[in-house]
Formats: sequence, structure tokens, C-alpha cells
Amino acid sequence: MDIKTFPKVVPKESKFKFIGVVGTSLIKHRDRCVLGLKPVEYICMTYCDQYSNRKNEFVIHPADHIWKHIGLNEDVFISILIDLTRKGLLSINDDNYVITQKWRTLNPKEDDIFIEIWTLLGKKGNRATAKRNFQKCCIKNDPRKILERALLYNKYHDEIQTELKYRLKADNFLDPVTEKFKDNIGNEEKLRSTSKRGKL
Repeated sequence: MDIKTFPKVVPKESKFKFIGVVGTSLIKHRDRCVLGLKPVEYICMTYCDQYSNRKNEFVIHPADHIWKHIGLNEDVFISILIDLTRKGLLSINDDNYVITQKWRTLNPKEDDIFIEIWTLLGKKGNRATAKRNFQKCCIKNDPRKILERALLYNKYHDEIQTELKYRLKADNFLDPVTEKFKDNIGNEEKLRSTSKRGKL
């Protein structure tokens, strides 16, 4: 097609085609390969995980129509859920799909770790941005190591009595570009040895 004839306006009939498609998915390719998943299967699994967490349970009901949010056809989405069930990542209970421990093992406690970091850093900054940054950092870093850095950072500033308003906000501490959590923090060896939580 000649570039001059390329339509500049979205045709009216497709204007509302993507209404309801929301969210962002990060693919941890190492985990995906370990689980033997295709990219679209991993995306569906992470979305099911996020969706179930919002409801404070690990259940996905087909009637919830969450396939619309990912922009998939319902039949395609259901067939992916069936494949994920065969692979042991979901189980079926009273017509609901339930996330299994096999998935939880590879995605252990990232939400719990994030909440702990968020709390340690005084719940400062934009929580949604901080969580998104944390998820990006976890692609290349062990979340437990990030938590360890947050513990050291917090302990150091407690010892020198830095006011909370002068400490890094969580979204800055977890910035995946600057990786502030990797910065040197005072006398780290001393902080490690005197940690109230035991050896870090």
C-alpha cells in the first residue's frame, strides 16, 4: 500500500473494537520456559493470577468474561484455560478454574514481598508505579534480594535517624532503570551483623 493512501482515521466500524481491553503483562521468559508455556499461555496465566488477587481468591469463573480484558476470543481463551489445566497450573472446582501450587511455586510471594518493601519504605510514592517497577526489577533480580536491600536501607536510615520525608519513595527505590536499591548503604557489614531480623 502506498504510504499516501494509508488511512489516517480509524474506520467507524472498528472504533469500539478494543473497548474493555486493559492491563499490562510482563513475561518472565525463564519461568515461561520452565513451565513449558507459550507466550499467550503465560500472559493468560499471569492475568488470571492478577484477576484472582483482586478478588482476594484464586478462582476464575468463565462467566466473568475476563477474556475480553486480554482481547482474546472467548473460545480461544477457554481452550487456553483447558491447556493450562492439563499442564497442572489450574484445576477445576465446581466449574471454577483454581490456580494451583505449581504456579505459586514459581511466583511465590512477590505480592507479599512487595507489600513488605512498600511498608518498609513508609508507603511513600505512587503504589501502582512502585509495584510495576518492582515487577520489572524482578525480571533480572531475585525479589528476596530486593527485600534484603530494602531492609538494609531502612535499618541504615533508622540508625542515623533520617526523617521519613527525606528517604527515597518506593517507586524511586524500585526504579528498574536507576536500580537505586543496589546503591551502597552505609556500613553494610555492620548493618547485616546487627540486624534485628537476624542475619540477612
